[in-house]
Amino acid sequence: MYVNEDAEPPENEEEEVRVLDDKIKPDHALFFQNTIERSLSSIHRLSQDGAQNTHYNEKDTMKRYRIWERNNVSSDGSPVLQDFYIENNISHFSIDTMHGKNELCES
Repeated sequence: MYVNEDAEPPENEEEEVRVLDDKIKPDHALFFQNTIERSLSSIHRLSQDGAQNTHYNEKDTMKRYRIWERNNVSSDGSPVLQDFYIENNISHFSIDTMHGKNELCES
């Protein structure tokens, strides 16, 4: 993680505290809400010619989904990527891709 090296470390603190450098901190973050079933349905609707030589196939989609799931879904309470934005008070929004008209909702 990039940290602000000018920040003073806390006194008598055993755990290292990292401060996010405001120079690189994003102002906003977008979270896209979707399901694997919807993603697979979308790639199944593609023509073979349209999907040829792309990563728009079931195998690659499942591979990317497992990586996304590992970083964004926690069953044991451990932090996920979205927690980073929340903990650092970064304005974040969710976009529900399940509907024809995407609605932007502040999280």
